[in-house]
Amino acid sequence: MNGGAVCRLGMLGLLAAAAVAAWGAEAPPRVFTDDAGRLVVSRLPALLTDAEVERHIDSGLTTSLVFQGGPQGATKAGAARVDVRFELWDEVYLVTLIDGTGRVERSRHASAADLARWWSEAEIVLVPAASGPRTAGQARVSLAVVPFSQAELVDTQRWLAESIGRARGGSGRRRSGSDQPDAVAALIATSMQRRAVRTLVWNLTIERRPGP
Repeated sequence: MNGGAVCRLGMLGLLAAAAVAAWGAEAPPRVFTDDAGRLVVSRLPALLTDAEVERHIDSGLTTSLVFQGGPQGATKAGAARVDVRFELWDEVYLVTLIDGTGRVERSRHASAADLARWWSEAEIVLVPAASGPRTAGQARVSLAVVPFSQAELVDTQRWLAESIGRARGGSGRRRSGSDQPDAVAALIATSMQRRAVRTLVWNLTIERRPGP
């Protein structure tokens, strides 16, 4: 291996280390119990402005942000999922949130800045009241960024190929997301069969309510 190759490898190593350090410095999310006793995740890290995550979202295919976890020592963990897709025709971001109670919430965002603002203000129920913590303690929470599946890729590539030459705003739009609120576990299992491009894990103190 020549000196130039060694230098390039060294630079790549430094860049990778810098990226890890930057994410290590990112403020962790907050977990708290609401008035109903549910475990809620808020103050989410600024993942949507990460270059790699932005690239997947802006591809026009679904990117899933998968939450898993719950109080340490609990027999059953919770899960939630946020699906984000950039609608190519309308140039808006479509979001489907499926929280730990099975509730489905859909929203549209006109810009990446609007999407990032929604993400930063979101409060996502991870564990329902029936199994949520009643007292303060510790929770272990993970967040995985999972891009589209290979099947979605082939399907969307076919759709894009058939759409070449169509007038803007024509038919042929596709929508993603499940309309079955009770399918949270299945959706999470399906998501995790894909390869996550980024996974963050935190050990957090459970608060009684969100701080200022």
